[in-house]
Amino acid sequence: MSSSAEVTLREKAYTIIQRKLLKGEILAGDLVSELSLSDDMGIGRTPVREAIIQMEREGLFDKVRRVGTLVKFPNQDELRELYTVREALESHAAATAAIVLSAKNLALMNQLNQELVELVEESRARKLEVLDEALLRRYFDIDIALHAVIVGSVNSEKTSRIVNEFRVAHCVFEFSCMAYLVDVVDQVTRQHGEILKAIERGDSDRARSAMVTHIRSASEHALDRFTSSEVAKKKLLASSGATAVNSPQKHSRIKQRSRQRKSVLASED
Repeated sequence: MSSSAEVTLREKAYTIIQRKLLKGEILAGDLVSELSLSDDMGIGRTPVREAIIQMEREGLFDKVRRVGTLVKFPNQDELRELYTVREALESHAAATAAIVLSAKNLALMNQLNQELVELVEESRARKLEVLDEALLRRYFDIDIALHAVIVGSVNSEKTSRIVNEFRVAHCVFEFSCMAYLVDVVDQVTRQHGEILKAIERGDSDRARSAMVTHIRSASEHALDRFTSSEVAKKKLLASSGATAVNSPQKHSRIKQRSRQRKSVLASED
């Protein structure tokens, strides 16, 4: 196989694994099985291994001695970094979108935000205070698509890639906590509305400011959940690869837990 073909397969494997993380199909603390992923994707183990190694470099996975590769639960500093980078890149993208975004993409953004409004209405009709797993998946699909339109206005592959990498880490955190309040989503839709208004008016400064407000609000909610959620604390202690790496004396207990934890996508045969 040529080197270019191997790169293409590695990129394909990377994209599929990334999509599974974005959809919550692979969660923080899960043992990542190179063999199972290879079989599931119909791709050789070498490109899958290279994709996993790339995600280790990006801080999404941790390789734990005598255990394997685990999906890493972001720590507090990593969450702060995530939102700091997003604020810088996406506020610039919003300002750019106010100048260059097409009417077609603006209509798409309005449609996506309306879908979030309907998601909130459905949640409240069901008397939910927190999004269930299905609604959380829908929320992320819509929210990521909306932000992708804005980031795409910069026409920079590198910017889009960086933002997407940080969104993946964000989703790993959220699916592990499973505590996304309906009121927060309602707030998100209103903040999106302010961003959209500024873009429609061609007001770059206002679009930039509205995006900064939006990202900072999301950061505050995420950090609050990190410090207050018992689920997050238990996940951090029990499943974080970083905790395992920094605590060699716990390896035997982690290994025992890993035997009980089903490898990602592994069959139950």
